Amino acid sequence: MKNIFNTFIFFVALISLFSCEGKQLSNDSTMKSFYLSQEMIPIEISTDSQTTVMYNLSRTVDPERTIAYIEIAQGAVIRPNSLVNRDYTDNGVTYVIISEDGQSRSVYTFRAEPYDAELNPYGVYSVSNLNDIRDNLDESFILMNDIVMPDISTQNVTQVVGIDDYDIYGWMPIAHDTDTEDLFTEFQGDAFTGSLDGNNYAIKNLIVNRHENDYIGLVGFSTGTIENLTIEGVLVGRDYVGGIVGENGGEVFYSSSLSEISGDYNIGGLVGTNSGTITTSFSTGSVVGFEYVGGLVGLNEYIIEDSYSKSTVVASVSNVGGFVGSNDGEIERVYSAGEVSGEMGVLNIGGLIGIQTGTVIDSFWDINTSGQNISSGGTGLTTEQMMDKNNYSNWAFGDIWEIDESSEANPNPQNGGLPLT
Repeated sequence: MKNIFNTFIFFVALISLFSCEGKQLSNDSTMKSFYLSQEMIPIEISTDSQTTVMYNLSRTVDPERTIAYIEIAQGAVIRPNSLVNRDYTDNGVTYVIISEDGQSRSVYTFRAEPYDAELNPYGVYSVSNLNDIRDNLDESFILMNDIVMPDISTQNVTQVVGIDDYDIYGWMPIAHDTDTEDLFTEFQGDAFTGSLDGNNYAIKNLIVNRHENDYIGLVGFSTGTIENLTIEGVLVGRDYVGGIVGENGGEVFYSSSLSEISGDYNIGGLVGTNSGTITTSFSTGSVVGFEYVGGLVGLNEYIIEDSYSKSTVVASVSNVGGFVGSNDGEIERVYSAGEVSGEMGVLNIGGLIGIQTGTVIDSFWDINTSGQNISSGGTGLTTEQMMDKNNYSNWAFGDIWEIDESSEANPNPQNGGLPLT
């Protein structure tokens, strides 16, 4: 019996030996990917040092108590368990990955950098992150990717976005007007006073259908800073309607709106009313309104520089321009190239400016594409002349502006051969 037992043990050992020899155990102990929190914020793993510093976390993630989703090499093991809430502040959390064959180990440390308004703003990764800005109007935010807004017919869309009537009216502007009854009143509510850096990303499919509300845009009223942001959508409001912001009392620069905009009074492709500063920005798409209607801005009361509009503009009452409907401020080095039209009897229609008491310097409009030979300010050029940078005196080509000239070798230049920022 003892000999039989020993023979059995020998065969079991032999089978195990052949099984191990037949399988090549991995020596890989690398970390493939790291996502922080249930929001699945992607973190780029540092290859320069053992510690990965995590910047621009969303405001809704608590780095002192959160989990991580980590992908590691096949067959490897990781310690400690990343699916347990851990504190990523101060010294951070260190993970050790041991390869399948036990011969290799890698060490990774992750540390969350504290929020700083200038150096480390909150990251915006999702629709819910974007909606969270409305409750933190004095903070700083930065987009970390394109954001595509869900269609209003999407199942459970109000819970996904966090806006109770999104399924009916779409997006509620950040810093929206709380007075929904009175016409032509000043903004009621809290303005956006922080900063929003689009980081050269876009917010797409932004739908607003609030024709009984004023101050319509991604943001309703801003005295803060909005930069490097593109808006693509369809926005409908009553007064003070623009793609980026209904009324800007702060700064907007290096931003654009590729949208369909419509409303009644003070309607612009980028901004409805500007009482702040707009620079190096542009609009395309369409703008439709009653009065004070412009391709970029409906009513300008302060400064616009180095910007352009290719939006088509239509008004039914008065004060309509390819760039600005009414200008009471300062406009310098701008142009418009979209079609401008009005219903029969419309007053004060211009290729660049509808009406003005302000100043316009070194600015132009396309008399061919606009269909307008007159303007309350600026200089009219033919389409061919608009494509020649020699006609733009005092413009900073090579610094702020550039122009991709058309030729036989380049029959489809950028921006149709017109200047771009």
